[in-house]
Amino acid sequence: MNTPFNENTAIKMPFFVTTFFKTPFIKKKLIKKALTLMVIGAVFMSQNVLANTALLNVENAYATPTFALAKMGAGYFSLRNDSGQDVTIVGLSLSEDVANKAELHETYMQNEMAKMRRLTMPMRIARGESVDFKPRGKHLMIMGLKQPLVKGNSFELTLEFASGKSQTFNIPVKEANDVGPDVKDTGHLHHH
Repeated sequence: MNTPFNENTAIKMPFFVTTFFKTPFIKKKLIKKALTLMVIGAVFMSQNVLANTALLNVENAYATPTFALAKMGAGYFSLRNDSGQDVTIVGLSLSEDVANKAELHETYMQNEMAKMRRLTMPMRIARGESVDFKPRGKHLMIMGLKQPLVKGNSFELTLEFASGKSQTFNIPVKEANDVGPDVKDTGHLHHH
C-alpha cells in the first residue's frame, strides 16, 4: 500500500533524534506537556468568554437630544436578566467626554406633583426579572453634560456589578418619536 508520506518522501531526521522521541519516557513527557498546555489554553479561553458574556440583556436603549447649553440629559433602556443568577448593579459610569456622571433616577407622583429621586445602589435584578428605564419612570440621569446630546450620535454606558464584572453598552441619541409608539418622552423633569 502506497501512502503519500512514506520513508522515501518523509524528511529524514538524524537517527539520534528519531530514537530520542521514540523512547517511552520522552513520549509520556511530551504527551503530559501537550495535555497541560491544552488545559491551560482551555481555561484561559473560557475565562475570556465568561468575561465577555453579558450578564444582562439590554434592549431599546436611547437617549433624547438636548439643547446646546443643557447640563443634564436622560437615557432609557430595558435590562433583562437571563443569566440564570441574580445580578447586583453597584455602580455605573460613562465616558468623561460625555458628562461628569450618570445616576439612575425615578420619577414619581406625590400630591399630584411629579417629583424625582435618585435610586439607591446596589440595585438587585433577580434572575428572569426585567427592569424598564423609561420616560416618567425609572431612567438614566446624565449629569454635567460636556456637550449636547445630538441626534445620530451615541455614547457608552458601563454597568458595574457586585461580582467585580462590568458590562458596557451603546446608547444612541434619538428622538422619542423614532423609538416606537409605546415610548414617548414628553420632557424630562430636572427639579429634584
